[in-house]
Amino acid sequence: MTALVRVAPATLPAGLAGDVQRAAEHAAHARAPNTRRAYARAWERWTAYAHEHGARELPAAPLVVAAYLAHLDAEGLSPASLDVALAAIADQHRAARLPLPTNDPAVRDVRAGIRARRGTRPRSKAALSPAELHEMIDALPPDLGGVRDRALLLVGFGAALRRSELVALLVEHVAWHARGVAVLVARSKSDQEGAGFEIPVHAAPGPLCPVAALRAWLDAAAITSGPIFRAVDRWGRVGRAALSACAVAKVIKRAAARVGLDVHELAGHSLRAGFATTAASQGANLAEIGRITRHASEGMLRRYIRAGTLFERDPLRGVLVR
Repeated sequence: MTALVRVAPATLPAGLAGDVQRAAEHAAHARAPNTRRAYARAWERWTAYAHEHGARELPAAPLVVAAYLAHLDAEGLSPASLDVALAAIADQHRAARLPLPTNDPAVRDVRAGIRARRGTRPRSKAALSPAELHEMIDALPPDLGGVRDRALLLVGFGAALRRSELVALLVEHVAWHARGVAVLVARSKSDQEGAGFEIPVHAAPGPLCPVAALRAWLDAAAITSGPIFRAVDRWGRVGRAALSACAVAKVIKRAAARVGLDVHELAGHSLRAGFATTAASQGANLAEIGRITRHASEGMLRRYIRAGTLFERDPLRGVLVR
């Protein structure tokens, strides 16, 4: 919810109601859809807790919010999920132009205490290595679904794409070049204004070439416009609509299961993380990796680089060898 929605019609000058409503519709798109959904779920959970205990959800008493945090912690929610819960409460109070209970020292101390006691290390999904990707590609079935999955895995890895970016790709977003393809990410988590960003995907020799895999899928599926990655039914018929973001994770897990990898450690993000970790292990620097991954901050990129170069240098340099 935005602050504009809270404006009472009686306070508006005559004739402005329509424009304010349109402004509110624009403001509603200031956050990514996933963020809006997460805030809506978190707010629903908070209101249920408040009503159950006879408290007001808006404006919320800081002590009740602090108790709510302790309740969520006891239920096993991660510190990151607690932050979403607080952000949703703050968002509603900000929209209503009310003081933020989340800024109260009591709430801040509870949050800090939970994070100090439990730690804040994120539970990330594993990054796919090129060797694992090769295994998965080799084990794909030779049917049309396998051709699609090959292209999806290799393009997702080669362009470091998020799940939502992969399924949003259109044929019109791909420009073919002698050395590869340029893929236009029209909108992404870090580009809510839709400025767009072109990512170069280089051709490679051998079976892991994302460019060849993409061309093979488009030709085999006879796709000349619209969504690139689509459903394929049991009879080999290709749908018109794009796959869902959840389908990307299913493709990865299904391919991983065929070769005995731990599917619980892998998800849609494993392709993107695999690109960054592999690039770091090959000596790519922060700027080179960031040009492809488009991370909003350097913190996550530095984690990838540390993971990719973890065993590159041994400070003891073999002194423990007898």
